[in-house]
Amino acid sequence: MEFLDAFSTYRCDYELIEELGLERWNNIPLHREHRIGMVKLDSGAKVELFVKGSPAQFYAAKITIPELNRNITVRTGSGSLSDFWDTFRLVAEDMIVFDCN
Repeated sequence: MEFLDAFSTYRCDYELIEELGLERWNNIPLHREHRIGMVKLDSGAKVELFVKGSPAQFYAAKITIPELNRNITVRTGSGSLSDFWDTFRLVAEDMIVFDCN
């Protein structure tokens, strides 16, 4: 692949990726959403994570909260997974709720 044709895990996310039990991603083609993996929280909520590089990285979390019968998708601007994980987790734990009209 040519320079800037692909993207990989940011180094600042290595520790979080390991802590969450996920695998690093490498040489993913730009402008394609890549599934990082699924994190199940102690509450039973599930957070399915995706990343898209262009070459900055953008994230999406598909959050399922079974006890509330709620499915939520959260998309981010550019940044690292470490920038957004706490927000994803708080939404999954029903500590942040959005009312949209």
